[in-house]
Amino acid sequence: MSDRPLPLWILAAQADRHPAEARAAFAQSARAGAEDAAFLVTCHRVEVVATGERPRASIQAAAGEAAARGLAHGLRAYAGREAAEHLFRLAAGLESAVTGEDEILHQVRELLDDVREAEHPDAVLVRALEVAIGVGRRSRAERERPQERGLADRALDWVASRGVDMAGSSVLVVGAGVMGRAVAVGAGRRGGRVTVASRDVEHARSVARLFDGEASALDAAAERFWTSDAVVVALAGPWVALERVERAVPGPAAAPCCPAVVDLSSPPALSGSIRAHLGERYVGIDDLFAGRPQRGADAERVRREYVEHAERLVAEAADRFARWVEARPSIETLRALRASAEARRVRDLERLLRRLPDLDPRQRALVSAFSEQLVAGILHAPSARLHDDSDGSAAAAARRLFGL
Repeated sequence: MSDRPLPLWILAAQADRHPAEARAAFAQSARAGAEDAAFLVTCHRVEVVATGERPRASIQAAAGEAAARGLAHGLRAYAGREAAEHLFRLAAGLESAVTGEDEILHQVRELLDDVREAEHPDAVLVRALEVAIGVGRRSRAERERPQERGLADRALDWVASRGVDMAGSSVLVVGAGVMGRAVAVGAGRRGGRVTVASRDVEHARSVARLFDGEASALDAAAERFWTSDAVVVALAGPWVALERVERAVPGPAAAPCCPAVVDLSSPPALSGSIRAHLGERYVGIDDLFAGRPQRGADAERVRREYVEHAERLVAEAADRFARWVEARPSIETLRALRASAEARRVRDLERLLRRLPDLDPRQRALVSAFSEQLVAGILHAPSARLHDDSDGSAAAAARRLFGL
């Protein structure tokens, strides 16, 4: 394997170094300056991914914009094999707050779909994401996954730690996406009287039916915010309707009069003034990320075995990806060789058939099939050699011999 670096670059803002507001600002600035990059945005990270022998202008522009806005401190930069391994670790759930969780793999799949749908898909990035998804699937299928409590359970545990007995308590879940659904179902299982609110009321109803809960629009839910026992918010943007209700809440917060509020949105859906008013009755997603759970000995063993197996898969996948990248020039040469041979076959076949006008359709088809088999047989050995051409020497020879 050659020492040529892999043409993969990642610039990342992650929850352990950037709070949610800073990550959102970084994502906004990076999208403005890095139009040809791909973006993986989750609750706890913003990853700008690009390819090329040198850092793409998009990566440099993203870093420049971050520096101009005072966001560059703490950004992580990955290049070459390190970038590939980081991407594969993400898909395996090794970089998640909950080891081996499924949501990140779903997000990597969505990113792959976006890259494939581009007008000119980036072949290297497509391949890297395909390999990452393969690592994610194998790591989860081949080892028992740690039974760590996900963010939904952590959110509900935090609510309980603020003196809210879930059984019989009124729980308002704002957002009916993947996270909101998980929280609502968990609260329902714990005996809470759950109301699900969403911009799409029908979507909220579909979630509420899972546990015989109620559904509400966001505006109506805002009116119930301050009278609920607990509120968990998981929105993709600010909860604008709540700002109108905020003015009607006088004085400093006191525990008995305020709900226990968890904001799982990134950036936070609640305004800074509401968060300040709630004080210790509020927790955001970054604080939940930092609160890693304690594990028993058996749970720690399962987690360790999962991590060790997934890390082996990551290393093996990085080797395969590197070999694929190194072989790309040879594959392009092989394609050019086949295209040249096919063009020559078609041209000579047409000339031959013009000289044999009395052949019936079946005979013409037999001649055509024979020509295809003949060319395929001649190219079999060169094709195999080019497929295994790790140093590019066979490709160089083929280009010289065949004038490609």
